[in-house]
Amino acid sequence: MKIGYDFLPYQTVDEPIEMADGSLVDDAQVRLSKFRARFTYPVIFSEGRTILLNEVSYQRIGFHYRKTDSILDQLHRVSFAPTVLHQVSDRWSLLAVANPSLASDFETDLSIDDLSFQIAVIASRRYSERLCIGYGAAYSTQFGSAIPLPVLSLDWSDGGSWSANALLPASMELWYKAGRRVDLGMLLTGDGDNYYFDPQGYHVERPELRYTMLTLGLASRISLS
Repeated sequence: MKIGYDFLPYQTVDEPIEMADGSLVDDAQVRLSKFRARFTYPVIFSEGRTILLNEVSYQRIGFHYRKTDSILDQLHRVSFAPTVLHQVSDRWSLLAVANPSLASDFETDLSIDDLSFQIAVIASRRYSERLCIGYGAAYSTQFGSAIPLPVLSLDWSDGGSWSANALLPASMELWYKAGRRVDLGMLLTGDGDNYYFDPQGYHVERPELRYTMLTLGLASRISLS
């Protein structure tokens, strides 16, 4: 099980925001907080050559405001991602993942628009004990429209304290093992979703929010076992 929390500082909104009384606020500020939890249950086949990873995840984004009314309180995403890992040979392995997800503010009835789907296939080659590179493709409707994408994965270690892994174009990570249970690192990650809302609450025909979050910064992880 993995739990994470992201805290983003207040930022000033570029455009004026209309208040409930019709007045405009030019210097409104908003802050985001993101909580996420992930549980993975592996099932092993063929004496370890094939592994099925069943992953269930939940994410909540909270909005906090200054100098303006509350426009949007929170957004949720629930997803299930079965992943098959198969060792083809000593050097080659194959990964296939399907990831249906539900993204909503849960303030109104759910619809087909709240569902998104991602699928990816990656063939990885181990070039040495310290380096593995994967090549593949993905298909995603997470941002509202269907997008095919090339995928490149990387797993590297210097054999000691340093390691790096990447899943481009989604994430890059560099880690230093500072202790038996503590790792320090630097992350570059991208995330996003597509949300639809109740037209009666926003007074437009098809209220929609597409967001993309790019995060660059320092990180730490602690192993409890």
